[in-house]
Amino acid sequence: MERRARAAAVYTAQVDPRDGIGGTTDDAPPRIAPPELAPGAVIAGRYRVEARLGSGGGGTVWRCRDDQLGATVALKVVAPGADVERWRREVAMARRIADRNVCRVHDLGETPELRFVTMELIEGTSLRDRMRRGIPAGEARALFAQVVAGAAAIHAAGVVHRDLKPENIVVAADGRAVIVDFGLAREPGPGGAAVTHTGVVVGTPRYMSPEQAAGEPVDARSDVWALGLIGHELLTGRLPVPAAPDAARALGRAIAPRGIAAVIGRCVALDPDARHPDARQLQVALAAAGRRRRTPIAVAAVVVAVAGAAVLVARSPDRGRATDEVRPPRTGDAELFPLVGEPEHWPRDAATSVAVARDGTRFAYTTAGGELRVQAIAPGAAPESWTVPRYRRAPAAYGDSLITLWCAGWFSDGSLAVIGTTYRDGYHLFRIDRGGGGRVLHSQAARFSAAVASDDRAVIGIAGAGVFVLAAGRDPDQILALGPGETAPAIAVSPDGRQVAVARRAASPDQPLRIQIVTPGDGGVREVWRGPSAARPDGLLAWLDGARIAFTARERSGAAALYTLDTADPGAPVVRGRGGFGPGSAAGGTVLAVIDREVASVELGNARAEQLAPVEANVAASRIAGWTTDGHLVFALGEPAQVVRAVPGRGAEPWPGSRAWVDIPDTVDGDSVIAHRREPAPPGEVVVERIDPAGRRTELARLPGDRAADTPVRCAGDRAPPCVLQEITGGNVRWVEIDPVTGARGRVLHSRGLGDRGPRDAALSVDGKTLAIVEGTSEVIVVDPAAGTARSYPAGGDAALVSATFGPTGDIWATSVGFHGHRFGVMVFEVRPRSNEYWAAASRGSPSQLALSAAWRPTVSPDGSQLAIAVREHHTRIVRVQGL
Repeated sequence: MERRARAAAVYTAQVDPRDGIGGTTDDAPPRIAPPELAPGAVIAGRYRVEARLGSGGGGTVWRCRDDQLGATVALKVVAPGADVERWRREVAMARRIADRNVCRVHDLGETPELRFVTMELIEGTSLRDRMRRGIPAGEARALFAQVVAGAAAIHAAGVVHRDLKPENIVVAADGRAVIVDFGLAREPGPGGAAVTHTGVVVGTPRYMSPEQAAGEPVDARSDVWALGLIGHELLTGRLPVPAAPDAARALGRAIAPRGIAAVIGRCVALDPDARHPDARQLQVALAAAGRRRRTPIAVAAVVVAVAGAAVLVARSPDRGRATDEVRPPRTGDAELFPLVGEPEHWPRDAATSVAVARDGTRFAYTTAGGELRVQAIAPGAAPESWTVPRYRRAPAAYGDSLITLWCAGWFSDGSLAVIGTTYRDGYHLFRIDRGGGGRVLHSQAARFSAAVASDDRAVIGIAGAGVFVLAAGRDPDQILALGPGETAPAIAVSPDGRQVAVARRAASPDQPLRIQIVTPGDGGVREVWRGPSAARPDGLLAWLDGARIAFTARERSGAAALYTLDTADPGAPVVRGRGGFGPGSAAGGTVLAVIDREVASVELGNARAEQLAPVEANVAASRIAGWTTDGHLVFALGEPAQVVRAVPGRGAEPWPGSRAWVDIPDTVDGDSVIAHRREPAPPGEVVVERIDPAGRRTELARLPGDRAADTPVRCAGDRAPPCVLQEITGGNVRWVEIDPVTGARGRVLHSRGLGDRGPRDAALSVDGKTLAIVEGTSEVIVVDPAAGTARSYPAGGDAALVSATFGPTGDIWATSVGFHGHRFGVMVFEVRPRSNEYWAAASRGSPSQLALSAAWRPTVSPDGSQLAIAVREHHTRIVRVQGL
């Protein structure tokens, strides 16, 4: 009671009851002014001054252009006489924090004339200025929830800010609330208290906790006090003034709803032991209060408001029900810091997957050459190679080498969960320790996904079956069922181990990607997002904290993007970055991702696909149509992509009359190219046209834009009639003969129900008598229209065939994903002359050659001596993603 009374007296002395929203005691300019800098001046040979942003007690802040990185940053010049060691501590602590609601501090610099700190530039106004203009209640709750989220990230990093106030919070133009200024931050000392010199009071008096104002040691609960004051001020327009030691109970009477008022009231309890222990617990309490106030009728929840959703989110009390609406994502931001760059020896040393250790201090990654490496997350850290065990079918067997590796997560003892593949025995989940010891936890013929829970149990996703939890000495427990052809390309387990996020993808690429949250204990399943299919089968899916996830998916434009989403109140996801995002991992507040830079080329080799060499390399886009009768190879080149014709040694020239970014080459008929284009105006039809060598155009077909194939027309051997048009009508897909000169339709060569999958590619044999179809499965379908037969021939393994073509001898060339451990592959189905049956004869290229090269549209020259193929190389690097 004595301590509470003393604290009440101290707090009452801090606050003027007549004070509304106004200045604070530290608004005055610094006593020692830092040097003025003229616009255009260059600091440390790198930072070009653009404008002065403001000043405070610790220095002046300038807007600068980083000439080395081409980015705009905020540069804070430390005032003369300032405590340099304090600034160094600020940078060291702030760099541990990666959160969208905390200003990202980059580095500390020093020249003979001045010292400075560089940090993220936040375009916006201070929370104080926003409060002066008045803030609607819903927006105020949203801003407060963001401030609490930022403070939670600070406390999760083991830091106490000690100067939280509206002046140290910036509201960006996109509505993001960002905590800035770590000048008074401290790491907790012994016993969890953040200490300074005894009796020295630092901070802003109006927002100091009573114990901080009294010069006593402080911890995270002191920041919670400041958060309570900020929340009260945001929601009521004034600071609270307690009239008695127990007045904290009545503090929130002016705040609605009452649940949030009670949460804020606990923040400003005069006894620190009665407050929320830290901002993370405050965040949980706010979320719970928001859930308690929901009804089955649509409401704007606090966390949804944090995400800036402009619409009310309709939720049903029925478990697992989700709206079919695909909400447009908002745009956020993220910053990428490279940890592992593009290797000199590509692709052998290129990164293919990454997993962050549970404490966030190191990470493991795999390479295209089949190596496993572990590296600390620190500047200049060198990777350590781990020995990879062999897969043994029997204990005494010598075993097979693993040709492809995939990091699935870390166990509590520091061992790694790694998926490995062999040529003969499929896929295996290993638990590998640093010395190379390992044991197999699961094996099967087809590829599967995996993750590790906080209790060290492994969770796996098996295509067409479901998601299972592996427990020692027990059969796998199914927690989610998958339908035929459905896959779970990515799985992530929440930090507390109670929830599993699953990315679900149907067999058809036309079906949406869905992300669902599974609660194994009670069997609950709820969908939190659905959208276009993932850009690749190995995208990122990771928990950022107890409620938010990050994931990669494809936008409607086709570009890959990184999203974040609050699973507690799913609304519109936030786009954090576009292009190149692949597999990733998150733990301990650290998010890592593999991103790639695509290099497309058209390559040419002999008919066995050996020693491929580029015809045109490093092009922005390439798509092969075939050979003309006079030996020109026709493909798309450049950016904007344009139809060109080329022969080795003579370069490429634009096809007469073709228009860049409009004409997409499909196939060749004699010396003319058949291309398609999409009409820009609704209904957005796809127009198929013949363009002759002089550039004259003839329209052959019009197809509904939402039902057109990626390649609507293919001609025999990609160079002569007859030709075939793929069209989707109603619930059927069919291949119809089409005259390449007039567009007249002929007989139907083959048809089937569309079902849950769409065709990926089709090809006609040179004589026009046989049709080959690939559908993203491991089989090629060979159709004989005259006999009315259709037979399937397997590629082997779990290859997903994505394109096909016929050679002059009747062989079928195909490109695939996942053939015998290869990420990408090229294969040939040879025909037996007497029986006209096919068998998968070979896969071309070693893992190191094709591990990171996606190949498509192989095309054999008229004389059968050369094979042309379009290749997209993925040059990868690992980055740390900040700002999520």
